[in-house]
Amino acid sequence: MQQKIFLEPQSIESFIKKIKNHELVWNEQDRLLHLFEEVGEFSEIILQYTKRKKPFKTKVDIENAIADIFEDLFALCVIHEIDINKIIKKVIYEK
Repeated sequence: MQQKIFLEPQSIESFIKKIKNHELVWNEQDRLLHLFEEVGEFSEIILQYTKRKKPFKTKVDIENAIADIFEDLFALCVIHEIDINKIIKKVIYEK
């Protein structure tokens, strides 16, 4: 079963506005460092989910960690004026 990702223009515009307001406080370097932090947390959650480390985590914890990573990646797209939809399509159809 193939899943389709639909990002509605108003959702993207709302996200871009939110990020631009937030980026008044966070610069590119802050966002990049936060991305690294989130990837580390994701790694920790995977270890806990696979029961290699306590306390054990759930699939919801993994979903939340991935969402945090996406937020930072998308924010970096906004900072560099890169079309988020274009990137998602590239990942889905060209990789």
